[in-house]
Amino acid sequence: MLMLFFVSYKFMNLTTMKTKTKKQDQPSVVCISCGRLYGKWWQNGEYSGPEYHVATFYPEDCDVCGAHANCTEARDFGYLVPAWAEHAALTLK
Repeated sequence: MLMLFFVSYKFMNLTTMKTKTKKQDQPSVVCISCGRLYGKWWQNGEYSGPEYHVATFYPEDCDVCGAHANCTEARDFGYLVPAWAEHAALTLK
């Protein structure tokens, strides 16, 4: 019984966490270069995210720089800092 409570409590936290980041404020797909540049899990070129994290990359046009490269979702970089939108506005004209 205690284990079931723990699992449901953890699920509630994950659900709450998802609603705090507005999806419309994030790009759909992000290339590796832009993810390392603007991702919250990357500071000064060093990875600071979870020790174990799995992401699926696929060839796509990046929503930040427009390059056709291996891309994944913004959440796989810890979501992006707000400066990504300025970069996208300059490069995707």
